[in-house]
Order: sequence, then C-alpha cells, then structure tokens
Amino acid sequence: MTARRRLLLLVLPLGVCLLAAAALAFAPFVRHQAQDRAQRYGLVLHAESVLPSLLGVRLANVTLSCPHIPSLSVHADSILVGSSSITVQGGSATIQTDYQSFARELQVWRDNLPTRPEAPSSPGSRTTIALDSGSLSWPNFDGAGSSLSLGDVRVDVRPTAG
Repeated sequence: MTARRRLLLLVLPLGVCLLAAAALAFAPFVRHQAQDRAQRYGLVLHAESVLPSLLGVRLANVTLSCPHIPSLSVHADSILVGSSSITVQGGSATIQTDYQSFARELQVWRDNLPTRPEAPSSPGSRTTIALDSGSLSWPNFDGAGSSLSLGDVRVDVRPTAG
C-alpha cells in the first residue's frame, strides 16, 4: 500500500466524522442563535425543527411568547431566515385580553426590554421582514362579546434607505 493511499484512507474517515459532527451540531447551534436573538427582545422562542435551506435556515413550528405580554400567543408554521431577510409563512397570533390591558402589557414589555435592539450600522445590514398568510384572533377586543379577527394577512416591511 502506498503512502498516498494510506493518507487517503486516514483522511477520508476523518472528513466524514467532521461532516457528521457539523451536521449534528447544526440544529442546536441555530436554535441557540434564534433563542438568543429573541431574548434580546424579551421573547421566548421554541422551534420544533431546524433545517438548512438553499438560501438560509428554515425554522418550523415556531412558538413565541413574552413573559411581559401574557395575553399574547404567537405561532408560525415556518420561518425562513436568509442573509438579509426573514419570512414568516403561515402564522397566527391570539390576544386574550381587551385592547386597554394589551396596551399596558406592551408598555411593560417596552419598559423591560433586556437591551434595546441596535439599529443597523450600515444600509447593507438591514433586514427585510415578510409575513405571508398570517392571522389574528382577538376575542373580547373591546370588552365582553366583542372580537376582532384578521385572516390571510400579508405584510412586507422593507428597510428605507438612509
């Protein structure tokens, strides 16, 4: 057996092991990064699955909650995170209180943000955020017996230049 062949037989399994280790570490690493980013906004994020995609990472069956906004529950079927975009596909939000109480909860959340999210330092670092087919359910919006609901909501927020 030649030295070149022995080297190849040694390097090939090592490469396969490194590739397998990277594949196994991918989902926990992405989950940690997503949870860390959510925590900056005072949110708790749980993603049932994490998959690499052609242009980024896809989080599936995602729930978001906020300790300071207990009346709000948010679920996203899928979140695609790219280098400069976040697309939420098939999301739903439910608010379980009237609008005045919800406004107070929002204010408490804003007052208790762990750190203020930083503004992008350069135009190239700005992120486009899109919601495709979201829904909102808000029973008792204006007191008992009232309700507000929105279906098939589509939102596209693009950063402005300057």
